[in-house]
Amino acid sequence: MEHKLFKIISLISLILITAVASLYNYYILTYPSILFIRFILKPIPVIILTIQISTYFCIYRLNFYAFCMFIFMLFCFMGDIMIMFYIPDKLEYDHKSFLIVGGASFLIARMVISISFIVYPYIESINKRISFPLRKTIIIGVISFLFTGTLIVYFIIYIDSILFRIFLPIYVVSMGTQLFFSLMRIGGFQEESLIPQIFSVIGTILFNISDIILFINMFLFTIDFGENVAICLYWVAMYILTISIVRNKCGCIEKNSTSYLPLA
Repeated sequence: MEHKLFKIISLISLILITAVASLYNYYILTYPSILFIRFILKPIPVIILTIQISTYFCIYRLNFYAFCMFIFMLFCFMGDIMIMFYIPDKLEYDHKSFLIVGGASFLIARMVISISFIVYPYIESINKRISFPLRKTIIIGVISFLFTGTLIVYFIIYIDSILFRIFLPIYVVSMGTQLFFSLMRIGGFQEESLIPQIFSVIGTILFNISDIILFINMFLFTIDFGENVAICLYWVAMYILTISIVRNKCGCIEKNSTSYLPLA
């Protein structure tokens, strides 16, 4: 019964987020000058997902990964709020500081979820058999390094602001770190299912693509419908990362269960 309840909650969350995304894109395309609509709608999907994770705590036992996901969503929410106050055409420090603080919130969120990808098996004792083959580690490391290095060089060359030339490479490192740990998670832990591992990778990739589009749109050149694509990818990424806390077939336990099998 509890499994079905959480599936229903996840489905309701998906429906609500889809509705908000539709309204957001409609108003952005139809009434781009009405900023308060953007302020109202943009944080709602993350709030919905935070509530969804909270209901998870009410149904199942608290575990390290789910707790990190909750913290991750809180920092993403703070980042959303701060970035909404950033106005690209304003050059005053106050306006830039909104983007820096918002970016710092997302940076912390990324580091929290990156740590959870690797640390949670030790905390929750899912399985002591943890294997990271050298060849796999090197390949994933090279992929993450190339991704991170390319973006850093690109931003340093083409972004004029000294402040953002310093901050963006730091943030890009957090993007590469999350990508590295999510890829390392696949097959590294002898979990019941690869599905939550794959979800964490897909969510991370979509999150990174969303941020790249956002950076290009903010600092380099305008992409047609770039903001709409970026925000939709961001919300999809958040939803996929959220449902990664549940194993395939909801292989998890309820609070009143006598056995304890920690969740992925």
